[in-house]
Amino acid sequence: MDLIYFDKPKLSAPFPTYFNAGFFAYFAETVKGRKVNFTLPVANLIADVDVGMPDLGRKYIEEWTGKKVTNKVAISCSQNPSADFRNKQIATLLVDRYNRATIQDINVVPGNIRIAVSGVPVIRNGDDVDWHRYVAKQWSSGVMYATYRNFLAVKGQKLYLISGRTATSNYIYGMYFWNRMKDMRFEDCIGLDGGGSYVFKYNGKMISRTAGNRCINNIGVIRN
Repeated sequence: MDLIYFDKPKLSAPFPTYFNAGFFAYFAETVKGRKVNFTLPVANLIADVDVGMPDLGRKYIEEWTGKKVTNKVAISCSQNPSADFRNKQIATLLVDRYNRATIQDINVVPGNIRIAVSGVPVIRNGDDVDWHRYVAKQWSSGVMYATYRNFLAVKGQKLYLISGRTATSNYIYGMYFWNRMKDMRFEDCIGLDGGGSYVFKYNGKMISRTAGNRCINNIGVIRN
């Protein structure tokens, strides 16, 4: 899997197989009298830079990282301008240069990582997680509503994509997700953004998506 910094309408990605990945926030600036919208990631992210990344997003990423962005975006929680994430250790998928996948709670992404993207922890160390004592310390309840979303799971350092719909207002607290996934024996799993951002295309066929074509910040791309 590759991770690409996208910042474009979710249906416009030119890849046969892709899905929306990490969480992000919307921003806007007035440029030459016209309001221009763009997105910025939250928590941890290491991704390839899409050729057409808007200049506005690039400008802010340069400010966060303190260096010129070339072919990679590399942002850690410790560099986030948002206090919601700056001082927290957030569950993050890490893929190293040998394509070995792990999920760790981190504030700074290690230097040997090829891909990093943060999400909501839903399975840790092969077991379900406690919403109040663990997950709520990382994420607000606003990311838990019932909707279509993607998940990334790890087993034996291999990466698995789970895509579908959750049907409860807090799919962790009621064990909705765990009860359906426990027989798969995943070691760790994070939930990604959903709702209006959700899209999953496979081998050129749109498998599932929510309505609209809102801009999303980054996408996971699976190449044959």
